[in-house]
Amino acid sequence: MRHFSLQLKITLFLLTLFVIALVNTSVVYLLDNDNEKRVEFINHNYQQVLMVEKLLSHMKDSETGQRGYLITHDT
Repeated sequence: MRHFSLQLKITLFLLTLFVIALVNTSVVYLLDNDNEKRVEFINHNYQQVLMVEKLLSHMKDSETGQRGYLITHDT
């Protein structure tokens, strides 16, 4: 069985910690980037819903006005 020097053991340990930290940082970066894309997608969809609700409100107002005109023939 080989006996490694203390300096080599410490170096390998620190190298292993560095690799683990690098992998951890990469995973966090990728997840954060993916999360930002999801937030942008949700915000975009929310804006679309607001536009559709506004359009629906205008259509209801128009329909109400048209119904009132048909009943009273008054503008």
